[in-house]
Amino acid sequence: MAEHNGENGTSEINVPLILLIGVISGLLLLIIAIGAQGWYYYEATQQRQIKVYEGIHADLVERRATQQERLETLRWVDEENQRAAIPLDEAFARYLEQTQGGQ
Repeated sequence: MAEHNGENGTSEINVPLILLIGVISGLLLLIIAIGAQGWYYYEATQQRQIKVYEGIHADLVERRATQQERLETLRWVDEENQRAAIPLDEAFARYLEQTQGGQ
């Protein structure tokens, strides 16, 4: 890398080569840092996906089953005022019968 002048024994430093190596090293370091940060965010997102979205709790499953049962069964909402809840499909069929029968 160093060249000898011969006469007085001094050596010249190849400044452009040193600058080129420095710039390339800096760019590689920047690329590695951005890649590591992206990998970290990817892994964090995967962990959040596992913990939040895929980890269904047993009490939520039980609540959903109870709600689905309430939606699908015939029951009294207010027996004194004779208000009942009927399944949505049955209510829709009755509505269609009434609207089509009234025409």
